Amino acid sequence: MKKILYIVHSSKMGGATISFLNMVCGMKVAGYEPVIVYPDYNETFISILNQNGLEHIRTDLTPLILNTSSLKNKILYSYHFATLTIRLKKTTKSFERLVRKVKPDLIHTNTGIIHEGFFTAKKLGIPHVWHLREYQDLDFGWQIYPSKKKFIYALSASNVIAISHGIFDHFKLSTAKDRVIYNGILPETEITYNSQKQNYFLCASRVVASKGHEDVVKAFASFCKDHPDYRLIILGDGHRKFIEYLHKLAEKLECKEQVKFEGYKTVPETVKYMQNAKALIVASKFEGFGRMTAEAAFAGCFVLGRDTGGTKEIIEHTNGILFHDTNELIRAMNDVASLDEDTYSKRVMQGQRFAINNYSIERNIQQIVQFYSFVFNRTI
Repeated sequence: MKKILYIVHSSKMGGATISFLNMVCGMKVAGYEPVIVYPDYNETFISILNQNGLEHIRTDLTPLILNTSSLKNKILYSYHFATLTIRLKKTTKSFERLVRKVKPDLIHTNTGIIHEGFFTAKKLGIPHVWHLREYQDLDFGWQIYPSKKKFIYALSASNVIAISHGIFDHFKLSTAKDRVIYNGILPETEITYNSQKQNYFLCASRVVASKGHEDVVKAFASFCKDHPDYRLIILGDGHRKFIEYLHKLAEKLECKEQVKFEGYKTVPETVKYMQNAKALIVASKFEGFGRMTAEAAFAGCFVLGRDTGGTKEIIEHTNGILFHDTNELIRAMNDVASLDEDTYSKRVMQGQRFAINNYSIERNIQQIVQFYSFVFNRTI
């Protein structure tokens, strides 16, 4: 039985963490021995690991996040860079001691912003997989550490999984040794379709500026003038001041009564909202993959998505509608509202077939197992 040491940069229950848990639980079923390393404590995360009998170890790691989005951050860049570099040397030494104790057959780093696994694997001669779930610069506005050029060079000395073709191309990965493997969203059997759609559009994500909620509220305000029976439901927690701003924006645009902020919902609750919604709107400026977009396909929900990143890549295969700006989003809302039930169901079900073949947990595990076999064969 091969022992795999998995590294996550955070145990917070975001989309990347949920995708990771689906993967690591599946890998245990597939016959591997996972050991999970994480730097922070999240009760839900630990509970899921314990429920699935997964060994886990908490240790210090250095997420290499350099934010240059503001003038202040740009001025302090050199200081933050030096601080992270010093801390990285310290946490890499402690991580190396952990690896010598665990004795894994392979180290699998679940994000591009953690480097301890790469350096330790290289020093100890252990195969390393780097699982890239983010662009870093395009989606989060981070400066790639130590530079994009040097990071790409490090990737060339590792084995890399990208969760989308966009990320694969962004980091100039090698078709000879690296792979695009989509996230495993749900089991193949969890495909549903509810023909009795309700008249509401849904947003389900962190409520922060980068997710594009402002554009959605503006578009909906225009749309609902001709469709007063529609609502916009916004799920998720986020930045309090930004949520307050959206409330005021809805009031200013005279659609306050039709815009409902429902707060954080669990995955099963969110899926129920999707099953009943006329469409999910994904307006994020840039998504590495777009978990909600893929989840909507399983839930039989049409998707209106911004024409960027992972959202574009998924919608091109699942029959949603892409938009660039607010005016195009308004047209997309009108288009989906005018679809007859037969056309709507045919488009959604075609997208579901693609989702089963590409975004199911079963498919994800199958491809990870195949990639591990390839990596182990390369190191013989």
